[in-house]
Amino acid sequence: MRLADPWFLLLLAPALLVLALAWRRRPPSLLIASASFVGSGPESAWRRRLPLLLEFAGLALLIVALARPQSGTEHQRDLRLGIDIMIALDVSGSMENYDPAPSITETRDLAEQIKSGQLKNRLETAKERLAAFVKARPDDRIGLVIFGAEALGSCPPTIDHVLLLKRIASIENGLLGEYSNGTNIAAGINAAARRLMSSPSKRRVLILATDGANTVKSVITPEEAAGIAAKQGLTIHTIGIGSINAFAVEMDVFGRQRLGKAGADSFDEVLMKKLSEPSGGRFFKAADAEEFDKTMKEIDKIEKVEISTERQTQWKDMVLPLLWMGLALIVAGFCLSNTLLLRLP
Repeated sequence: MRLADPWFLLLLAPALLVLALAWRRRPPSLLIASASFVGSGPESAWRRRLPLLLEFAGLALLIVALARPQSGTEHQRDLRLGIDIMIALDVSGSMENYDPAPSITETRDLAEQIKSGQLKNRLETAKERLAAFVKARPDDRIGLVIFGAEALGSCPPTIDHVLLLKRIASIENGLLGEYSNGTNIAAGINAAARRLMSSPSKRRVLILATDGANTVKSVITPEEAAGIAAKQGLTIHTIGIGSINAFAVEMDVFGRQRLGKAGADSFDEVLMKKLSEPSGGRFFKAADAEEFDKTMKEIDKIEKVEISTERQTQWKDMVLPLLWMGLALIVAGFCLSNTLLLRLP
């Protein structure tokens, strides 16, 4: 509630003065309501002054109406300022490997988990967790780059997450053809960074996920690529995928697929830290689906979305009700003073 023109309330002072003078004025010698009441006795002071009080109350309401009282309705809107994120995902051949729990050491038990859908390979696990990450950040522009021996831009930074989720779901092993064998981390960083450098967003983030060491020599090294990106204001988070209990799908001498131990995790932890730390990013290990899920949730917490609150108040005048009430009281006072409480000199 507020008054748009509060200075009109100063008129209440002279109105009160007039009321005080009229109240102190000597009443007329005779007040009658009708001829039938003549000789019935003196009226009470409040009854005699009732028309005066009604007229003053009406005048006071008119003055308040001139001050324009307004009722307000406040509307609040949160403006979420998203950030731009590029995901660089390794799709090399080793991403077909499986990382079961340490308690699983027999291929028979592993095969049962794979068949039942309890265990998925690294690529499918990464796709699921990245999709969940995208769904949790509806205000961000997010894009995708896949890389093996070379990199391919799958989706530029976009707010159209339906399109992005379709692109993530369509990723398959061997999608890069002959370039699926090998891990060119520098190419992955470059391809993702190029799509972020032209972004006007205040916060630009590159998430690199790989299960391998850099095996392809490029014009620049991964460290140099990360350094260039950091100088452009990009923050790089790296994720090392894989565990010491890894299994790979192999072909036996008869051309049949079988599961065999793949050895220890092959990503270069030292390199991953070198790529993330200069830009203020972090390195994460994702030994299995559970750790990958924790990693993406941790990145989600780190990369907070800026929220600004916009408040707007809509004001509505309350003048007309006060005007009508004021006029009604003045008319009522006038009618009483000239009918039921008529004064005769």
